[in-house]
Order: sequence, then C-alpha cells, then structure tokens
Amino acid sequence: GVVSASGGRVLVARDTRPHSERLSALALDGVSHLGGAGEDFGLLTTPQLHHIVRHANGGAAGGAHVGPAAWASEGGYAEMLCTAFAALLPPDLGGGGLRAPLTVDCACGVGGPQLAPIAQRLPPLLPP
Repeated sequence: GVVSASGGRVLVARDTRPHSERLSALALDGVSHLGGAGEDFGLLTTPQLHHIVRHANGGAAGGAHVGPAAWASEGGYAEMLCTAFAALLPPDLGGGGLRAPLTVDCACGVGGPQLAPIAQRLPPLLPP
C-alpha cells in the first residue's frame, strides 16, 4: 500500500475465484476500521496490482526507473508494456520486414480478459 501523512492507503484487487470478491470487501472494511483509505481495483493480475502499487508509491519508493504517475492504473500497465514492446521493435518495422506471430501466454482466470486492453494498443506496432 501507499503511506500518506493522513494514514495508510491500501490498494486491493482480486481474481476470479468465488471467494475473492468477499475477501477484498473484508480487507477494505478492515482498512477502513483502522482509519486507512482503501481502493478497490477490481479484477487484476498480480503483476498489474504490483505495478499500480509501485507507481502509486512514486519514485521515492520505486526507484529512478518508475514511469509517469499516470501509469499507476490498469491502463497505465498496458501503456507501459506497449511502450516497452515498441522500444524492442526494429525501426523499419513499417516496411514489413518483420513478420512473425505474437504469442502471449496468460492465465485462464484473470490474465485472458486483461490481455484485451493490451491487444487494442498493439495493432499500430505490428506489421500489416
């Protein structure tokens, strides 16, 4: 979580298991009872939540390589991945020099649905 002068801030997400929604609600209730602020990010993968917490903590807690504050979100995670992917591509990609399938391995629970925002950002980066 993120600590502020006014108390603690706890960021919570969940997966698709039947108990996950109730467990998230209990965690947020506990945070509230202790005087903290809780924020529910809904369905996320563990790496997505870690990414959001790291960016919400900022450079002081995350180190010099932490990206812009706007990346402290689900959309920011997708933006960060696509930015990194674009940096790996050869500059002449638009000429159609690279043609290979892009294979992504993700979990059947949360990972599959969470791939959609990333896939929407990829077409401009891929060859026609």
